[in-house]
Amino acid sequence: MDFTEIEMPQGTLKISMKTNNKILLVAGGRKPEKDWLEAIRLQKYVYAIDKGLDYCLEANFFPNELYGDKDSAKAENWLKAECKKIACRTFPTAKDDTDLQLLLKALPGEQTVIATGIWGGRADHLYANIFSLLAYKQEKNAQVILADQKEIMVLMALGQQAMFIFKNKPLAISLLPLNDINEVSITGVKWPLLNVVLHKNKPYAISNELLEDMVTVTCHSGCIGFYVNFESGA
Repeated sequence: MDFTEIEMPQGTLKISMKTNNKILLVAGGRKPEKDWLEAIRLQKYVYAIDKGLDYCLEANFFPNELYGDKDSAKAENWLKAECKKIACRTFPTAKDDTDLQLLLKALPGEQTVIATGIWGGRADHLYANIFSLLAYKQEKNAQVILADQKEIMVLMALGQQAMFIFKNKPLAISLLPLNDINEVSITGVKWPLLNVVLHKNKPYAISNELLEDMVTVTCHSGCIGFYVNFESGA
């Protein structure tokens, strides 16, 4: 089985979908810490989504491309990006799709996407972000990880396996069912599961605890979120 390996400040993540390209999306939700963002962006093509531009510049780098309707990033930072000749795609504020959805439509598939600036803020924004990224994964055969210094979630589909070798001990590990019916396994935790069916209307496989240095998750059917929390009050 071929794996894609992603080095993160919290540890090493290995996912059983081999991709040749890794990109970083910086959206305008909870701000990733400067050191975390600087570490995760290395050797990746970076897309900023509106206010995500502010986060990039605070971490002392420009994105490769900028998408948005200019309703949240600082006006002076848009000007800096334009003066730097950054490729900018602007949209009207009144539109059906979100800025993230418009970017995902333009992205190619079969790559690993790390999306930060996704967590925190309003519940409706988070809901739209998760399911927009899930749709992109399913439609374009991509690997998607939602991540910052507090929370990481790997979107996993039928037949996928993920291994997380931890540097920092998480507070909680959960499996979130994203289809109506999903079959999963998880090892390396206090309450392991082997070929257990999870229903979306009964998401009970949450708040597990790390028992070993490595956790292995397998999605035998359906689609799940392999979620890890590193800080209370996230």
